[in-house]
Amino acid sequence: MFDGTKKLPYIETDETNPINHYGNSKLLSEKMILQNHFNLIVRASVLYGWLPKNIANKESSSKKSHNFSQWLINKLQNNENVKIITDEYSSPIIAEDFTSSILHLIKKDLSGVFHSAPPIHISRYDFCVKLANFLELDSNLITPVKNIELGRKVKTGQNKSLDPSKMESTGFQFLNLNQSFELLKNQLNF
Repeated sequence: MFDGTKKLPYIETDETNPINHYGNSKLLSEKMILQNHFNLIVRASVLYGWLPKNIANKESSSKKSHNFSQWLINKLQNNENVKIITDEYSSPIIAEDFTSSILHLIKKDLSGVFHSAPPIHISRYDFCVKLANFLELDSNLITPVKNIELGRKVKTGQNKSLDPSKMESTGFQFLNLNQSFELLKNQLNF
């Protein structure tokens, strides 16, 4: 819903400027939800984690059977090369931390818009290399590429990072990358 041109992570009150249908639909949904001032919207940038086997192969709303980290780990475990973009930034959050942040806001009976994202601004490529190294997978299988080299047809912004300050002001403490990776590692039984 943001155009992705801001250099810093987005705050909740930044002007929205959707550049594709997906962003437009999210913004319209938010406007409808916020018509009731008691409602809560929690935004995430990139959500990752490990899906249990009983749901891992079910098609999601994105028409994918795996999330980004699960796809990456499977590829690297099979010694397959992957191309990962260097020119798109986000604030990735592991699903358990995202869930905890939502429950935190509900318990505090808060409403409005909150960004649930750890205080990180990282490229997809750097995130993947860090995750691979943490899990002792071969990060040399990860090739850096620009977004345009992948031939993507959807217009998307370069910056999807979210500022967590408002959420942190409620007393919520996000996991850092290593804590999140450790949680993921335990789920994988590495």
